[in-house]
Amino acid sequence: MTDTTKITDTASIAAVLAGVEERATCKTGMAATRRRFAVVLADADAAALRIQPRLLLDVGARQGCVDLDYRAAEGGGAYSISDEPSEPELQALAVAHARRNPIAAALDLLRIDLEWHASRAEEVADKVFAGVAEYARTEGGDYDGDAPGLIEAHCGDQELKFLPWAMACAILRPRLAAAQAAHLAELGENA
Repeated sequence: MTDTTKITDTASIAAVLAGVEERATCKTGMAATRRRFAVVLADADAAALRIQPRLLLDVGARQGCVDLDYRAAEGGGAYSISDEPSEPELQALAVAHARRNPIAAALDLLRIDLEWHASRAEEVADKVFAGVAEYARTEGGDYDGDAPGLIEAHCGDQELKFLPWAMACAILRPRLAAAQAAHLAELGENA
């Protein structure tokens, strides 16, 4: 993967995950039971996904469940997601699929979790941008601000994990730059 683009929103996740499965490898632990799998992503793919390259897939440790654990890049903390179907037939299918193709199962769960984090990032970016725009409109301010600082100012009391925070920063930076350029152009026209 030569593209160094990182995921920022829900639309970018599918594009980044498109070729990841072909480049990933899998190591099986407890081969007799095919219960634990270490799925290792290519370094470039992991960087684009903002995570560390090693995903741990635990199949059937809890009856009928498939669990995925992974860590964010840059010391961003640990994440986990579980596939816990309610019907016994669906549980058996989920476990069988994960044992048959652990890379695909791990990437399916990863996609679901990353899309949830991206959705949260989009909400945060919209909230922060609306707050900055309101301040610019009512107080005569501008859009010149540091995305992490603005997120802290507008969402400081909310628990925001690393992945949605990093994605929200990536969403906000170009929006703030474009709004600031338009604001400065408007000031130039009015001068």
